[in-house]
Amino acid sequence: GSDPFGGPQLPNGQIHFRGTFPLPANVDKQTLALKITETSLLRAFVRPSETESDVDIFLYKDKGLKNAVGYSDIKAPAESFIVEVEPQSDPYYLVLIYHDVPKELQCPTFDLQISIKPTEDVEKNDLQCSGVLGDEFVNKERINGLLPPTSINVGDEALEFDGVYYIEADNVVKTDSNAQLPEGVASKGLKDEMFRYRINVDLAFPSYIGVATGFDFLTNDLGLVIYNSKKKAIRRSDWSMFTV
Repeated sequence: GSDPFGGPQLPNGQIHFRGTFPLPANVDKQTLALKITETSLLRAFVRPSETESDVDIFLYKDKGLKNAVGYSDIKAPAESFIVEVEPQSDPYYLVLIYHDVPKELQCPTFDLQISIKPTEDVEKNDLQCSGVLGDEFVNKERINGLLPPTSINVGDEALEFDGVYYIEADNVVKTDSNAQLPEGVASKGLKDEMFRYRINVDLAFPSYIGVATGFDFLTNDLGLVIYNSKKKAIRRSDWSMFTV
């Protein structure tokens, strides 16, 4: 595993915590107590290192684990949920349930991230661009011109797509059903649909690709690392995304 980063909780319940932990072979579940003192948004994310393993996450209002207010109960490479929680005197309980942990593997692990932030804070600071966009970006064609590239050619030069990119809200959920989505948007713009954006990566030499995402409560930043055949990192790129 890795050294956990983040915590402890602030007096208002806020926390951003992440770490890599061993998958327990002889434990079916583990429970974390979380104090919520203000109306807050909670997002939990888990990803096992082995695709055979499955880790489910549930959030309960009570110690008896009877009233679930959020959960992710599917078998997928990574699982996540986001839920608004109200303050209460007793803790909430985040439960990790482990399935199909391979006993033949040594030290299988899983990544865990937990973010809690007061809703008012999220609405003020995370759900808008806080003046990043000036008047020159109000035109929708200009905003769509700031989408991430749809193709990347990795040759002898360094990657050229570092920077900040913008996804217009209508590209995530269409307000006009007849509107055409920009190139690269692979989802259909439907409510409750996962937003998908496709980037083609062309490699000029045998390579491994590493991709990492970092989330806030709205969008995901992305880091791309290209490794050569000896698994040495030779290209890196990072981009931040805002929804406008």
